[in-house]
Amino acid sequence: MSSITRGNKYPDSKDRLKGSNNCWDCRFQQNDESTLFGVCTWFAHNGRNNKDIPHHIINIGCKFHVPKLRALLPTEVRGSV
Repeated sequence: MSSITRGNKYPDSKDRLKGSNNCWDCRFQQNDESTLFGVCTWFAHNGRNNKDIPHHIINIGCKFHVPKLRALLPTEVRGSV
């Protein structure tokens, strides 16, 4: 069972190895020239101020992670013509 489903704030090492919950792949991570790792905009979407992403969280992620949308590569498109 994933640590996210157990309600922990940070994923455990197994989740980190998957790389799916890190801030780099999160829809709420926004690059900002004033910070090294950018800011998390989840807080602004929920009525608070944006927060800087700490260095110890950027590669791990948090419980608010939402994957970025990305375009499919031609090899990933399945269907019939």
